[in-house]
Amino acid sequence: MSTMSSSVIFVGLLIGFLALSCAQLLPLEEEISNPRRLPSGIAKIKHEAFKSSSEPTKMEVSRGHLIRLRPATSHRSEYFRRTHDMMKTLETISRKLRNPHWKNISQSSCQDGGAGFFKYFAKQIFSKVTCKCSFPNNTCHVTIIEMKGLNLTGVIPEELGNLTELEKIDFTRNYISGSIPASLSRSPIRFLYLLGNRLSGLIPAGDFTLLRELELEDNQFEGPLPHDLGRLTQLERIVLSGNNFTGTIPESYRNLKNLIDFRIGGSQLSGKIPEFIGNWSKLQKLDLQGASLEGPIPYTISSLKYVTELMISDLNGPSMPFPTLRYMKGIRILILRNCSISGTIPNYLGELTNLLTLDLSYNKLTGEIPQTIERASQISFMSLSNNILTGEVPIWILQSKRYRDLSYNNFTGSPSVSCQHLPVNLVSSHSSLDNLWCLKKDLPCSSKPKYSTCTVFFSASDLHSSPHHFWCTVRAAQPSLPKWQQLLRRASVASELRRHKQWRRVNGLQVEVFCSCGLLQVLDLQMFYFASAAPSSFVEFDADSPNIFDHSIFINCGGRKTKFDGHTYEEDLSPFGPSHFVSSAQEWGYSSTGVDKSNPDANYIVTSLNITGPDLYQTARIAPLSLKYYGLCMLKGNYKVRLYFSEIMFTDDRTFSSLGRRLFDISIQGNLVLKDFNIMEEARGVGKGIVREFDNVTVIGSTLEIHLYWAGKGTTAIPYTGVYGPLISAISVTPNFEPPKETLSYLERIRSHVPIGTMVGIGCAIAVVIIAIVLLALVILWKRGLLGRQKTLEDDLKGVELQTRKFTFTQLKDATTNFDQANKIGEGGFGTVYKGILVDGTLIAVKQLSSKSKQGNREFVNEIGMISALQHPHLVNLYGCCIEGNQLYLVYEYMENNSVSHALFGAEESQLKLDWPTRHRICVGIAKGLAYLHEESSLKVIHRDIKATNVLLDRHLNPKISDFGLAKLADEDKTHISTRAAGTFGYMAPEYALRGHLTDKADVYSFGIVVLEIISGKKNSTQQTNAEGFYILDWAHVLKSEGNLMNLVDPKLSAEFNNEEMLATINVALHCCNSTSKLRPTMSAVVNMLEGKAAVEEFVLDPNPSTSDNMDPTLKKLFQFCLRGGAGSVEGPSNDSFAALDDIHPYNPRSGRQDDRKGRKWHSF
Repeated sequence: MSTMSSSVIFVGLLIGFLALSCAQLLPLEEEISNPRRLPSGIAKIKHEAFKSSSEPTKMEVSRGHLIRLRPATSHRSEYFRRTHDMMKTLETISRKLRNPHWKNISQSSCQDGGAGFFKYFAKQIFSKVTCKCSFPNNTCHVTIIEMKGLNLTGVIPEELGNLTELEKIDFTRNYISGSIPASLSRSPIRFLYLLGNRLSGLIPAGDFTLLRELELEDNQFEGPLPHDLGRLTQLERIVLSGNNFTGTIPESYRNLKNLIDFRIGGSQLSGKIPEFIGNWSKLQKLDLQGASLEGPIPYTISSLKYVTELMISDLNGPSMPFPTLRYMKGIRILILRNCSISGTIPNYLGELTNLLTLDLSYNKLTGEIPQTIERASQISFMSLSNNILTGEVPIWILQSKRYRDLSYNNFTGSPSVSCQHLPVNLVSSHSSLDNLWCLKKDLPCSSKPKYSTCTVFFSASDLHSSPHHFWCTVRAAQPSLPKWQQLLRRASVASELRRHKQWRRVNGLQVEVFCSCGLLQVLDLQMFYFASAAPSSFVEFDADSPNIFDHSIFINCGGRKTKFDGHTYEEDLSPFGPSHFVSSAQEWGYSSTGVDKSNPDANYIVTSLNITGPDLYQTARIAPLSLKYYGLCMLKGNYKVRLYFSEIMFTDDRTFSSLGRRLFDISIQGNLVLKDFNIMEEARGVGKGIVREFDNVTVIGSTLEIHLYWAGKGTTAIPYTGVYGPLISAISVTPNFEPPKETLSYLERIRSHVPIGTMVGIGCAIAVVIIAIVLLALVILWKRGLLGRQKTLEDDLKGVELQTRKFTFTQLKDATTNFDQANKIGEGGFGTVYKGILVDGTLIAVKQLSSKSKQGNREFVNEIGMISALQHPHLVNLYGCCIEGNQLYLVYEYMENNSVSHALFGAEESQLKLDWPTRHRICVGIAKGLAYLHEESSLKVIHRDIKATNVLLDRHLNPKISDFGLAKLADEDKTHISTRAAGTFGYMAPEYALRGHLTDKADVYSFGIVVLEIISGKKNSTQQTNAEGFYILDWAHVLKSEGNLMNLVDPKLSAEFNNEEMLATINVALHCCNSTSKLRPTMSAVVNMLEGKAAVEEFVLDPNPSTSDNMDPTLKKLFQFCLRGGAGSVEGPSNDSFAALDDIHPYNPRSGRQDDRKGRKWHSF
């Protein structure tokens, strides 16, 4: 019995074991597709069985018990069919997008996760497809498609809806048109990014129940916001700014309680801001700028505690109190501009210590600025302009070194002494009558005469031993300056004493002269000059003398002085942008406010990409928010105002850079004359000039105001973030009346009172005297053998139209303290460079050149002729020149941070710590400067000597190309520019060094070398003797062949950079250094690649001609010498001629530079 029981138990256990084993087997379909889930031995047997036969296979598990496995033929066919269908879908998607980057799509394309689809060109420019193969039956599915910044020109394919596991689509910044297909709702889309395209129509009302983020900014959508979005309760981000949506914000949106980001600025909505936004308790970003909504801001906004960015502007409707925002402790950006907010500024704003931007401008705020705001010390930009604030301007604001705009208020007191106190704009900010003219309302002229009658007193005791000279001082026109401001020079007045009958003796001598009186001080007393010491005499202003008013204005906004349509347009080159008031020449001025939060140091002067019309349209001034130009001391009457525009920041092609829309409002004398003005639309294209004329503009007081204002409309992220706001190229204002004689110049008034016969007689006498003097001078020069040399200089100057200021030798002596050795900052090939300070405080670098040689003259003429005709933010600024006897001088802007070479390779204590963003920005700046020279300027210039010493850095580390002594015009007919072969070995392109063949691609080659230096932190050559040295291009080629390009990167950068962006930049440099000139990109293409607007192809290493076995040994040796020579420039001294490292900024004598400054024989670059 016990034995039977044991047997029964044994059999039962065995049956249970077999049953358990069978239970572990998977269903056939899963068993076939996923053998890993079977015990390894069974899985292996099953796999081998199906490999060897398509018939049913038996396998013994235990005594007499079999498991039957069936072949997977039908299921494998299904797998391959699905894979084949998915690949066909991807091919269709690629074709409809017009995508050239997906090639050789096959059934294996997804098995490696989609790596075969990946192509990286630059940051924000890449193609990427992500596949997952962890679905049932080991099936691979596409889950993510990203095609960013590739300028695709197709449509969004409806076949995307066939990808059943697709979760994310990112087609940011392309040129895709059409509408969003409703079929996308068939896919489980969670993230849909379509920013910066040409999409239009309505947002489909499909069932996107899983959608979490929707980004459609800067497209052309229109119509009402879809109500169905309110059903998508998982939505966290809705970014719809920069479109043309209409209607109200749907009530259904109250259900979107997971929202953290809602932006719909720049739309054409109506109705009030809904109170239900208080339900969005997780909200962090809210942008309603320029959305055409009505106020007031709902009180429910106070319940939003997690907001970091609150941006509301240009609300319609009645006044409202300041909203309660005290609980938004983490807020960083607070913009409540033009929202009709009244009352006082709340004290609790000082508790919001994370604030970076505070803009409460264009409201009706009253009272004083709360002292508590000083505690919000991180605010980098604060605008309280155009309110009704009173009291004193707090001293902590005046002492701030960050942007503050308090213009157009009613302050009654201020310790400020100027209109622009550091970065604080105070123009028209006070109501008190005892302030400077520029602080008063309407900028009255009574306190700021352009011209006045000055009375000069001096006694016999003031006369020097020579009766032809006298000394005097000038009373300061600005209270903060010393009571007697001494502007001191000397001149002969004996003949004037005899000639001027209005001089009479009153306790000495007294004379009234017509003189120019400046804002801060007397600038000029016509024939009077002032010496370096002050006697008891002084100059007084006659308070009753009439002011001389202006009656016409011509401004080249953002550009140099130029002639157009018979008028001379004054230069407007001030770089100041946010929170600044600038008065130029005391006849006009401008006030700019607003800051680009993504780039606070952005330029506020822009240069054209490609303008073929008048120079007037090649530059422009921009402002992120508000730009006002003023005509000062204008005569009362009616005027004709012409405003010149040309859209020069977008492109004219089929790329996303062409899709920008700039809209702004224009008011003249406070009257709105143009609403939502779109330059590109009005001019019917990019780069085309357009003029808007306004007649019978009335000036009642003495100030004309032209106001350009961004009301939150248009795109804000094309071609990159921050391109928006008003832009203007030029302004002209002319009277519709005949100006009275009182406004004529002093000489014109004198002529009007002198009989014509007398004038003719005086003129003839003067002419005879001048002719005699000239003849005498020619005889003297001829006898001394100097006439030939002077003729040479005149020949060199002939035909060169200079567009620079001409300095007097006295001005330069005063600026440099008589060329004191203490102000010496460097030596160049043709002379010495001195640091100087002009009367207005401008720092300058004065290059003193010798004209003893023909070569010196020619290089001097080359440079002034070249630079005077060029202007760009990344070219060194030539202020002017001077010719004094045998001495020639150039006056440049002073560059505080020396050169790229000095920053990277100088003495250790003088090197600058340049992080990767700064180095990348320097590379981009150099490229933009060269693109201007090659393609954008009317001259089409080839620099010929691009190297690290010829790229200077200003105080903001912005690069500027210098040293145009070797530059030449691409147009060979321009004979006044040197065409000699010149440059620096190691930077010269092979075809130029070997054959003298010069094109703009030679500069491209040199640029590539400089970029490699910037990336690596190493000089192009460290050769000190004739021994073998280090050559950066050779090194880069070796690293490329080894697949180790990243080893080129400067170790000082550590890991503080994006690998893909770095690799793309290196590839750009290598493309630029291609040994075949035709294969090098243009500089405009380089700019696009570096800025991430164009793809960067991987550089394919060609055989180095210097190491090729097929090259003639002599030629090979010559090539290597040109590539590595390091012996200096082709033309010796002109290697470092007019604006390079040693010329217009300080150099460190201990920096270890291996050069002989007299012989200029260079041993390193």
